[in-house]
Amino acid sequence: MKKLSSNALGMIEVKGLLGSIIAADIAVKAANVHLIGNQTIKGGLTNVELFGDVGAINEAVYAAEEAVKGMGCYISSNVIANLDPQVEEMLLKSFDENRRQDNKAKDELIEVEEIVEQVVAEKDTEISNAQLTIPQYRPVIKEFLKENNKEKLEDLKVTELRSLAYKMELKKISKKEIKFAKKDEIIKSIEEEGVE
Repeated sequence: MKKLSSNALGMIEVKGLLGSIIAADIAVKAANVHLIGNQTIKGGLTNVELFGDVGAINEAVYAAEEAVKGMGCYISSNVIANLDPQVEEMLLKSFDENRRQDNKAKDELIEVEEIVEQVVAEKDTEISNAQLTIPQYRPVIKEFLKENNKEKLEDLKVTELRSLAYKMELKKISKKEIKFAKKDEIIKSIEEEGVE
């Protein structure tokens, strides 16, 4: 873990992520400071941490404080001059640990997204395969036409078409609807489910 040559810590606490982003942006533009990170705690409070020399940190924190006060999201700020090396080391370890956890969470999210994509691709394949098997009714239709000495569905009588529709157990049209459907409606339903 790399030690910073700077020895002052500046902290700006605000409500919400937007305020923290603006505070961080204003602070790093106002003076030569290093943005170490931000930490969000429960309730939407976010703390922006900066390292740098004392004068730069004072200037950066003041500029950020003034910017977020106008937004109504400022909570507090503080500058710790001549930060003890032990505290600096503790903070750097904490920030590094947070970054590792963020990276781990990102990696896990990427893994989940890849799994979701794979499942979706498998489901798409299953759907494609299912669509290929839709003509499962073809043998039923062919057999029915053969039994009635007909070559195509249009040659069948309405009563024969209803019998075929009941035999196929169509999903797009109920038995009650089949009973009262016209010839062209029954043919359309049979074709949609049983013929390519």
